[in-house]
Amino acid sequence: MAINLYDFHDIIRETYNEYVSRYEIDLVDFKNEYGTDSEPKFIEYQRIYLGKMRDYIIENLSKIDNEDLDSQFYHDKLQEALSDNKKMFQFLNVRLNPMNYIQEQKENSSKDEYLEFFENLNNNMITESGMIKFIKSHESILELETLIKDIEAFDKNYYAENLVYNLNKRDLSESFTTFKELVLSKIDELKNSRLSTDLKAVVSKDKFPHNIFRDYNSFLKFKTYTKRHIISFYKDFSYLKKRMEKENFIMRITDPKFASWLLEKNYISLNDYDIFLKKDKFESLDKARSEQRENNFNNIFFD
Repeated sequence: MAINLYDFHDIIRETYNEYVSRYEIDLVDFKNEYGTDSEPKFIEYQRIYLGKMRDYIIENLSKIDNEDLDSQFYHDKLQEALSDNKKMFQFLNVRLNPMNYIQEQKENSSKDEYLEFFENLNNNMITESGMIKFIKSHESILELETLIKDIEAFDKNYYAENLVYNLNKRDLSESFTTFKELVLSKIDELKNSRLSTDLKAVVSKDKFPHNIFRDYNSFLKFKTYTKRHIISFYKDFSYLKKRMEKENFIMRITDPKFASWLLEKNYISLNDYDIFLKKDKFESLDKARSEQRENNFNNIFFD
């Protein structure tokens, strides 16, 4: 039997439980030196270390003569160490789960379904039909776009770090490439569907009158005000337009053009418009101001 007893004792002292309990402590020291996002690199070093341990155990097992009692003792201890070494590798594989490197997933417990899906895909247990079924359970463009970001984070933090064996890396890469294509396809499908509430919101934002309002929110507040507080057409719209101009919620537009737009979009009646034409302009802010109008405006536009 040719075995270095000093190395032997170092190996058999490295039990699985001790390794796991020391892992977090060593990781903190590593992060302090290399940065908070350096755990993938730490795992790479751990893989190298465990690989050398495994090679040592296998090499010395082949050298032991099992005929005498002492040799059997060393053989059994090395077998136990080899079993622990295998569990240590499995522990690292768990730490390599892609969800560990997506911070928003770690912090948001409402995404448990994503976590479970990624874990299953990580274990190569998901078929293409399973992917499709999972994706179709999400009818929101925003949810799917979040999922795309998760996949991209997986690409960046998992593949690029080169921390998995080539075989596993290739299999996962193919799975996630397919998955990403399916998600993107689903997003396109939703964008072409009239049932998508997300799409309607996007389209509304794109179609607000840019030539009149500064932004979409200003337009929404204008609509809210007109629904609640237009009682006396001429006075109320005079105050609303002049105050919106002063507060920079709308572009500079002449009173006649604004009145014409109000008629076109059915905010005023034809009779109201005839009244405006006779005056040819709205009242000034000072003339149209009242305490009630001012409060109404402030409550909606500055709430």
